[in-house]
Amino acid sequence: MQSIPMKWPPPLILIWTTFYGENFLKYWLINNYSSQCLYKCRYSDDKTLENDASVLFFHIRDKIDPLPSHRSPHQLYTFFVLESPVNTWHRGRYLEPNFFNITMTYRSDSDVIVPYDMFESYTFEDLGDCKVSLDDIWLEDEIDSKINKKEKLTLQFVSNCNTNSKREKYIEELKKYTEITQMGGCVGKNDCGRECEDKLIDSHFFYLAFENSVCDEYLTEKFWRLKNLIVPVVLSRKVIKNVNIPKDSFIAADDFKNPKELAEFLRDVAADKNRYKR
Repeated sequence: MQSIPMKWPPPLILIWTTFYGENFLKYWLINNYSSQCLYKCRYSDDKTLENDASVLFFHIRDKIDPLPSHRSPHQLYTFFVLESPVNTWHRGRYLEPNFFNITMTYRSDSDVIVPYDMFESYTFEDLGDCKVSLDDIWLEDEIDSKINKKEKLTLQFVSNCNTNSKREKYIEELKKYTEITQMGGCVGKNDCGRECEDKLIDSHFFYLAFENSVCDEYLTEKFWRLKNLIVPVVLSRKVIKNVNIPKDSFIAADDFKNPKELAEFLRDVAADKNRYKR
């Protein structure tokens, strides 16, 4: 007699919290990453299914109460956050130190790493195997064309006005030595949509990617505007120490004695297109 193999349903990932109050199932993380996953899973935010879940997902910046009523040994309780430690807290009751057994953050020492973005290395073989499209790669003439259109020095989009990193203090000093185009709530200019943002990036040489906190590996979309061919300026070089990013693809403010010295360097680099491109 031949045995009939059991057919088990795909593992269930239960979304226990919202994501900043919004439905997590609509969030890009699930939409983007689940389609690339080697394994098929089910996703739900129906808390009545807690006993069937293999993974329970908690965004620590949202309210997590009430907690699950029962916990099975096989279940993974996932700590998820994209903010820096300075801006991380949980809303709800005190949690035991071993409440979570898996971490999911932008840091490279997480169990599951979810950076805001990343660089990937490609070979000519990858192009031939259709693993990457030419649309994802800047060609030399495209780079030259972009650089030739740049006319202004420094750009910043900023909505958080008082930060742990004190970036606002540094920028106030930097303004004494160079002109900075600023957009966002802190300067009363909230009317810049995607098209406006793209035009500003195209016309500026440098982007002030000053984060609200200086923490290891904390690089948000501010830094990754680099992919639109604008050179980012960060507050601290050590933040990028463990991130796979070429050390000459960005500028660190703490490499200079003061904002005046940084401003002089930015002007010198912008005046030399070959140096800027390098």
